[in-house]
Amino acid sequence: MDERTLRGDAGDVTAGTVVIRQAGARSVKAREVSVRQGGVGRVEADAVSVTQGGVGVALSHDETTLQHAGAGVVMTRVARVDNSAIGFLIAREVQPNNVRVLFGLREAAAFGAAAGLALALVLGLRRR
Repeated sequence: MDERTLRGDAGDVTAGTVVIRQAGARSVKAREVSVRQGGVGRVEADAVSVTQGGVGVALSHDETTLQHAGAGVVMTRVARVDNSAIGFLIAREVQPNNVRVLFGLREAAAFGAAAGLALALVLGLRRR
């Protein structure tokens, strides 16, 4: 498959392997994605690696590795996280080292239930 290395800004990227160095992309869809000192809005890949960068949403079929990085939402089979912060993490296996997770599976379920209840109350009061 083809490999694309990005420096600078890119919109939507699709390739076999994508390497982003000191760059940004709106969305990336690839077999393997590596981000170093860059950022991506949305990533879908078999394997995702982010070092000193950030990802809004990472959907990985196999493994996601974060080192000194930040992510909004990570859904993966295996999460290897080192000195990083994640908003929502859903993974079958987590290998953490100095990790800050805002919402794990339990917290996300509680947050969803509370948000749903609040929305139902607001909509119920609005109909009166």
